[in-house]
Amino acid sequence: MLRSLNAEENVEFINHMDTFMLMNGKIANNLLNPVDGVHLTDDGTKTLINNFHAVVPILVPIKRNAASSKIRSSKRAFFENAIKTDRNCKQIWKHLKDLNHSGKNSITSLKTGNDYIRNLTDIVQHLNDHFSSIRYKLVPKPKTTFSLDCLASFVKSRINGNHSFSLYSVSISEVYNELIKLDVSTFKATWLDEVGPRILKLSSPITSEPLAHIINLT
Repeated sequence: MLRSLNAEENVEFINHMDTFMLMNGKIANNLLNPVDGVHLTDDGTKTLINNFHAVVPILVPIKRNAASSKIRSSKRAFFENAIKTDRNCKQIWKHLKDLNHSGKNSITSLKTGNDYIRNLTDIVQHLNDHFSSIRYKLVPKPKTTFSLDCLASFVKSRINGNHSFSLYSVSISEVYNELIKLDVSTFKATWLDEVGPRILKLSSPITSEPLAHIINLT
């Protein structure tokens, strides 16, 4: 359906369309609440169909670049204003997520060589095996010994007697004592692994030793 609009007419049609023409070269100034259809007035387009990116390719060629530019500038202005004026941290994070929205697709198969693994349990096991052994492939002959005395001696040789600098290793008990103090009132993870404080606290008897080892190596 192709509908040409005059600058003087106010037209509203809420349905699925194949294409439409811009009025006065104006396009949406509201991209956050699109609907299935378009509402056009003498002020320009107010709302677009759900997938507003799909609108740009079907515009008349003369208007296409201008429409793309207006979409980008309108979206940028909205988020800049929202972040500057909103002092609610939760709302600011919501705006940032909307700005950088990415869909999540479920994993249905994993390719290993020439084969595909489709059973979810087998996929998880294969990934665990891969990441637990990848270091041996990247570093065939890793240095497994660690001497804190050598490091302390090196540091001491670099500073004079008027300054003090010391390094000490973290014990397993220190790591454990910190883990059991975690506040489990929130389930939110603080990093990319998405492991929350409750899991860390519950697993502290097991994870304290490897975590202490990692901390001392860094």
